[in-house]
Amino acid sequence: MKKTRVLSVVLVMTMVMPLTACFRSKKDVIEVTDKYMQAVISLDKEDIADLMDKDTGVNDVFAPYDLARSENAKYDYIYDAIAESVTYEIDEKSIEFSSKDKSAGCDVTVHIVDYKTIFEDVDRNRGDIDDYIDALEDADEDNTIDIDLGFEYVYRDGEWFIKDKRAENLGEIFSFFSDVREFRLYNTFLERAEARDIVESGKKFKIYDEDFNDLIVEARWWDYGDTMSDPGQYNTGTETLAFSIEVNEDAEDDVYYAYYYSADSEFDRSELSKPLFGTMTSVEEYLDGKAYYNIDCSMGIQKGHYVVVVASDESLKNIYVVAYCEVK
Repeated sequence: MKKTRVLSVVLVMTMVMPLTACFRSKKDVIEVTDKYMQAVISLDKEDIADLMDKDTGVNDVFAPYDLARSENAKYDYIYDAIAESVTYEIDEKSIEFSSKDKSAGCDVTVHIVDYKTIFEDVDRNRGDIDDYIDALEDADEDNTIDIDLGFEYVYRDGEWFIKDKRAENLGEIFSFFSDVREFRLYNTFLERAEARDIVESGKKFKIYDEDFNDLIVEARWWDYGDTMSDPGQYNTGTETLAFSIEVNEDAEDDVYYAYYYSADSEFDRSELSKPLFGTMTSVEEYLDGKAYYNIDCSMGIQKGHYVVVVASDESLKNIYVVAYCEVK
């Protein structure tokens, strides 16, 4: 009987030891952490949920992400740039196991681009959403913030899973989802212009640059075909929209201008994403000694609203003038 009992105990111990060894594998904890963080970097909501013991809270964390992307497709580029900047360090020495409830803990430090400071720099320079994306992608590796997290794990069905109650750690990593939505990003040249101080204004136009304003003698809408009833109000049949800027002898540089069309007076992002017509133009001098920038458009004029922007170049970073007109 004693021999049988001893043999049974040895057999049980032989079976338990491999299980215990597997349960206490730091390698497996590190592996599931790597998989989880790669899913985070890839913004893969499904993989993140699959690697968690319970995915409670994951959809809530991603809610501002989904909302922002539905508002403006360029948020995809912002979120991708920030997520791709993420690196992390697993403190292997901090890994601890609990046999009682088959759990583990580990300290993880997440490094992420300092998207707030970068936004402040772009905003200070009146940058738009594209400038912000470029700045994020070009950010130096040292321009990061650190997030120190305590990861918890649970061992179930022979595998380790991330245990993140209410997705608190995930929410801290992805806090940029909601933060970025609060940033005032200038999506169009009109938004950038309207955020600036008006230097001078007239009938249907506004001047935003002091140096350019110093060159102006007079700015106004022009009537080539006797089809303008009031400044900036053209009748159907108009062949050319003409905004004229008379300048003094100091005006030498070429300027860029572009016309945009909208059926109504509310120019949305899609309508402002591509001009109806745009070109560089030079100062034209006339026999009477006067000189002008002729800001004209003869491209398929139809009933509706038009906005023309005059700037230093095609990038529209340095806006001089914005003018409006309507064809009735």
